[in-house]
Amino acid sequence: MNRLIPLSFSLLLFVAQAMSQPNTQWDGDCAISHDSCGAWSAPQVVKVTLQAPDCIADVEYRTRICSTAAGVVEDVVVIGWTAPGGCGGFDVKSYFHQKLDGLKEYVILGLLSQWTMAANTPECPEVVKRANVYTAACGTWVCCEYTVDPTTAVCETGWVGPPPHYGSAPAKVKSCKWQACGTACCRRIYSICLRTVEGYIIREIQLLSKERLGPCSGQSQYAKPCEDGC
Repeated sequence: MNRLIPLSFSLLLFVAQAMSQPNTQWDGDCAISHDSCGAWSAPQVVKVTLQAPDCIADVEYRTRICSTAAGVVEDVVVIGWTAPGGCGGFDVKSYFHQKLDGLKEYVILGLLSQWTMAANTPECPEVVKRANVYTAACGTWVCCEYTVDPTTAVCETGWVGPPPHYGSAPAKVKSCKWQACGTACCRRIYSICLRTVEGYIIREIQLLSKERLGPCSGQSQYAKPCEDGC
């Protein structure tokens, strides 16, 4: 008899913290209209087993059907979730426009894995395509360039030599800082199929592509293109 093996995920574990409170809504602002997509479904709630027996999340999501360059896919957007204290130990990191929430990624992959089991997932190499729609941060480097002229420096009596830092000749100085540029809506398309290995059925999920579905919300404030965390 075939036995179903849940998909396992490999994630870095850094910060141990209890997740006993409902998370703020994820990606609700990403439920945008799109010319190649149908309407979003009504909200649905499903229990997703992330790590038995203690880490089982209640996940609220919506779905829609879209035509993309990769073919017809079903989008899913997670709009809320609640997880018990047993779901601790996941990292949360932010570096400029790149943001990682380990538990969120785990929930998304768990939802894609569990949800597709009830949707006639084909045997590999035939695949069904699902897409996660999500919100990513945007940002850009903004620079200020100017000339420092040491000959205009006012030094007190007794100062010996040129003013510090810039020598004795005029010099150009350029300083840059990272500025937030709002958010962008993104889509990750996955292929999902079932593979039988030594009598066990394994769900195989592969990331096919990532794309930004629209501009960064703060793009109009900057002359250069904003970078996104898609």
